[in-house]
Amino acid sequence: MRYSSAFVIAALVAPIFTAPTPVAQPEADISEVANVLEARADTVTCKPKDNKSDVKSFKVDVSYAKGQASKAGLKAGKSGDPHEYHNGDNINWGVKECDVKNAPLWEYPVFWVGSKAGNSQLEWEKDVKTDKQKKKTPIRVVFVNQNGGAKYCGVMTHSEVAKDYQGKKFFEKCT
Repeated sequence: MRYSSAFVIAALVAPIFTAPTPVAQPEADISEVANVLEARADTVTCKPKDNKSDVKSFKVDVSYAKGQASKAGLKAGKSGDPHEYHNGDNINWGVKECDVKNAPLWEYPVFWVGSKAGNSQLEWEKDVKTDKQKKKTPIRVVFVNQNGGAKYCGVMTHSEVAKDYQGKKFFEKCT
């Protein structure tokens, strides 16, 4: 009887030991992960081809530029900004929605790192006429209208910058 009950217990316990064991999956190849993730810089640098200002290289904080694009919205103020940008300069932004032919792009003036109004970062005043702004800027944040909101494309600068930071001529992408 003892042997038969031991046999029954062994028969019931055996499947536990023969159950499939989970196999550890190899960690994802880091290069595969890197291909999926898109790295974006914290700042971009604008280097106009013909620059007569005292700032030869304009650094723009990307999070500031994105915030300005959202704040600008899709309706022009008294300054005339933001306004549509038809990409006559054929800039490739590297953002799918921004690189589509006839994408509804917008541009809005932004300032570089170090442009101060008192103790804070200088901002373009949408509802102040251009000639009444505190300072001129050759730099623009470009964004696409995505379902009524602003999706960041990038930052560009005029290729020619005067001593007073007035931008002229075509645009070039800041990198």
